[in-house]
Amino acid sequence: MRDVDGLAIATFTRYLGFNPATELALNDLCEGQGWGIEVLSGHIGAVTVNIPYEAPLAKDSSIEVTNLSISVRPKARSTDGTSMFESMWSSMSSSMQLAQECLEREGGGAGAGSGGGGQETPTNAPATTIEGLEKFAQIIDNVLNRIKAKLVNTEIRLEYLPPDSDCGVALIVKVK
Repeated sequence: MRDVDGLAIATFTRYLGFNPATELALNDLCEGQGWGIEVLSGHIGAVTVNIPYEAPLAKDSSIEVTNLSISVRPKARSTDGTSMFESMWSSMSSSMQLAQECLEREGGGAGAGSGGGGQETPTNAPATTIEGLEKFAQIIDNVLNRIKAKLVNTEIRLEYLPPDSDCGVALIVKVK
């Protein structure tokens, strides 16, 4: 698929059911983020990603998920719920870390732990390097903040079965 204003990449153009490995990976992600849910089953019809390569800082990128169906259930948490906020906070600082990693990679690995004799470390890096790193992190944030997500024909099913019961309840949210 080609788009004059940007590159359109279409993936998962066929039905994709969640297999046990996918469910395990999603459940590991949910647990790692402290979301307190467990993925039971699901499938994805199609995922389409549009990226405006000629002007990524001025135009929005988009992701469209079509025919998504996912069933989840609450999972008992071992924490008090602060892990969700910790996760949000850590993702906010990730663009600065990403920018620093890119800068170190471009500089041939200069940085902490590189073992280079006369190479600069982050503690004695010149102010222009730090300013450049901050600008690069701002660009990453700008691009990430311009991503629009669209769900088409989506069904999210939240199931709850009390521990000592044969009967449970399900809440189904449908997005057309």
